[in-house]
Amino acid sequence: MESQSAKRRILIVDDDEKLIETVVRDLGGDYGDFETHGFTSGRAAWNALQLEPMDVVIVNWKLPDVSGRIFIREARRYYPDLVTFLMTPADSPETSALVESVPAHHYLPNRRSSKSCSSAMRTSARPA
Repeated sequence: MESQSAKRRILIVDDDEKLIETVVRDLGGDYGDFETHGFTSGRAAWNALQLEPMDVVIVNWKLPDVSGRIFIREARRYYPDLVTFLMTPADSPETSALVESVPAHHYLPNRRSSKSCSSAMRTSARPA
């Protein structure tokens, strides 16, 4: 089993608490590949990011207290090595505009699917 410090650190930000719980459980936990931290508030997630370095951030494009687009833009500005994922609306006209306007590394088109988040993390953000 890997030590806790060898695990990649993932910050997940979404207003859907059940989605966060599922992704945190799937990717983290005692035997998970990642150290996961979930937040339903963009501001709380930003504070956590400033206190502890993360390797990956997954952010919903639309949060009640902050725009996911702004969150990713600022996170990449302050933490250029951070790998970013933006959860976008599925099959929406807004999706193509988001992809063009947000400098995220990856896009998850169905934010309601915990399996899509978990699968993307396992293929794109493997532990070091």
